[in-house]
Amino acid sequence: MGGVRGILLNSSILFATDDNENEDTTLRSGADYLLQKLRYSKILTGLSYGQGLSAPKANLLQELARIYSYDCFILSSSSEDYGMSEAARLWGKDEGSFMHVISSCHVDLIHNMVISGWLIVMLGEFSNLLAN
Repeated sequence: MGGVRGILLNSSILFATDDNENEDTTLRSGADYLLQKLRYSKILTGLSYGQGLSAPKANLLQELARIYSYDCFILSSSSEDYGMSEAARLWGKDEGSFMHVISSCHVDLIHNMVISGWLIVMLGEFSNLLAN
């Protein structure tokens, strides 16, 4: 098994607020730095967001994807793997794993993501995980 072949960064870790409907497009501290470093890492990188994301946030993610030459994926909750197979198809199935970095507010999506074979990194408060 190889290393990490591609990284998918969810909008929930990039924006200062986790509220999808909030139109505040302020990026979390350090997000620009991370995007710049990944651009030159030679690791395939994409940005992802759900269908419920506000238009200003979705537009900013698409613009960031254009600026940094990343792919941008809309994850569908109606799809069994939330659309991550589209990223795997586009990036190829060579040696290595794909990693999805999301916030802990998306704990309900983890099961299907793990089944799809992706490595999952969750950021944020984990106290809500213990309650489930």
